Amino acid sequence: MIEDQENVLDNQLTELKFQRNILYVFGIIFMLALSLVYFIYKSFIIKKRANIKLKSYNDEILAQNEEITSQREEIRMAYNKLEQATTNLRNLSIVASNI
Repeated sequence: MIEDQENVLDNQLTELKFQRNILYVFGIIFMLALSLVYFIYKSFIIKKRANIKLKSYNDEILAQNEEITSQREEIRMAYNKLEQATTNLRNLSIVASNI
């Protein structure tokens, strides 16, 4: 009778140790999963900040590109006017030398 109770008690202790070990394993898995979620979230935040910076840089580059395009067009128009004035001056010079 006492031996039976000791066997039952040993079996219960063994089962409790097994259940405790299972709880430890699940606890470790939970902590690892929580750590993984944290690092994924942190990476997401870093990526989001980087994308915001890149968008800002891209907007700045686009603005500079528009400014350069505008300046190039102004220079082209000034060049065309200068070329036209030079042509007119040559024509006047030829006419004046023929008189």
